[in-house]
Amino acid sequence: MSRPMACKFCFSAFVAGLCFVGSVRRTAAVTVDFESPPYTTGAIASQDGWAATAYFPTPNGTLDVSTTNPLAGGQSLSYTRTEAGLAGDGSDVFKNNVLTVAKDGTPAADLSATFLISSTSLSAQGMGFGVDGLFLSPDGANGVTPIGVRLNNAGSTIPSIEIFADFGGSPAWFYFGGTLAAAAFPENDSLEFKIDVDFDSSTYEVAYRDATTNTPFVSSGSTRGFAVPYPANSNGTFDVDVIAAFRFGAGKIDNISLSGNVPEPAGLCLLVSGLLSVSLVSRKSC
Repeated sequence: MSRPMACKFCFSAFVAGLCFVGSVRRTAAVTVDFESPPYTTGAIASQDGWAATAYFPTPNGTLDVSTTNPLAGGQSLSYTRTEAGLAGDGSDVFKNNVLTVAKDGTPAADLSATFLISSTSLSAQGMGFGVDGLFLSPDGANGVTPIGVRLNNAGSTIPSIEIFADFGGSPAWFYFGGTLAAAAFPENDSLEFKIDVDFDSSTYEVAYRDATTNTPFVSSGSTRGFAVPYPANSNGTFDVDVIAAFRFGAGKIDNISLSGNVPEPAGLCLLVSGLLSVSLVSRKSC
């Protein structure tokens, strides 16, 4: 093989390698912090792409961007149940297609999420102990997702952090840390969660810390398998919606941050490959 031909081959292989690696190794991050701009105080629906879910089209309480005791910054997403009784409805809202990620072919996380959350009992007012959570959902799944964390029964004698996962082929909620005692949390405290998702193995891990008392992160101690499938797009990527879920009592969510492996546009690789090919053809020698 001549030197010019060998160089062309080497450059082509180099570009192909860059395109393959770059297709999944570039990372991107998106943060939703409910600050102004773009958010203004008042109902969250219709602000910056947030909308009510199809399964709870009519909220059972107020769900506003509020300046009252925010978890971070000057504003948080704040919920208060106003519907009397303990019907199992809610005030869930979702933000569509926050991030699109790709597998990286390794056991490392393809998607990482962090957020702040707190929960408060309104049992004395007949609105129940606090129940709220956050879910990472396939685009358009209407609430059907394998990835979720919730605070359950805030202000009661049995508060628990719970993780949604597979249990012998069926969806189930698991206590954080494996026991009710390990899953207990303080009412009203701001808790920071981390969720690491590996789409290669269809599993995720959860850790949290008490941001109010500034404790270190504690891991759930186990990796959870997806309770239901998380469908991929035709090109193998995964769209991620965020669902803020509220049922009883009162609660707040803030500083939702998603980061992950983002595929490079195929056209970029084709453009770079084409430019290098033109350059190589125009050269008479290496």
